[in-house]
Amino acid sequence: MLKKFFRALPETFTSGSPIINICMAITTDLKIRNLQIQYALSGLQDVVITAFYDLSGTDTSYSPQSGANVTFNACGVNLSPPDPENYIAFKSLTKADVTNFMLATEEYQSRLSALSAAIAEKTVSPTTGLTGLPWE
Repeated sequence: MLKKFFRALPETFTSGSPIINICMAITTDLKIRNLQIQYALSGLQDVVITAFYDLSGTDTSYSPQSGANVTFNACGVNLSPPDPENYIAFKSLTKADVTNFMLATEEYQSRLSALSAAIAEKTVSPTTGLTGLPWE
């Protein structure tokens, strides 16, 4: 018996069992909308404590791709306090810096997992459907 097995991982998953592994090719888009700062924290100035963002993802291996698109709007993630020795001044921050801060949180990783699960749910092939009568 063959089963379809969806796995939201960037690398290829292989198994010796009789399961067909279909790896989704998910591309994500992160739009950081706003940053909440604390004006003073542990001797540091203008420390980013929360990032607000929109997150969308598409399974590019699914056709049509429009059916495999999911967007989470108005999300927020609390960031860990910075290490004073590696602190980056607010005016020197880049999108890549803030993205890396976000990637380091369990909250953001959980949101990515939820996004992958929502995409997988939208791309599952139906197992039932209505049809005409075979004798007509």
